[in-house]
Amino acid sequence: MTSNSVPAGYEVNLRFVYGMRCIGIGKSAAQTFCALMNLPRLPAKFERLYTPIFNALETASSRSMVNSVNEAVIENENNKDKQ
Repeated sequence: MTSNSVPAGYEVNLRFVYGMRCIGIGKSAAQTFCALMNLPRLPAKFERLYTPIFNALETASSRSMVNSVNEAVIENENNKDKQ
């Protein structure tokens, strides 16, 4: 069974790198984890996967902030200046 392919590589690699970043672990600790779990070596492009992760997080956070502002405006009876 193979992982789904995404523009940055394989989805499983992208998820692995994202997971490692979320718990504050870098490449060295991820290599140790893979060795202990008898998993294949890390993708050679480990750091290259940071960019698509950053872009996705940036997009998601921007959308979330816009939605929050829109909700606040609606709650303030469409008055953007009301405090």
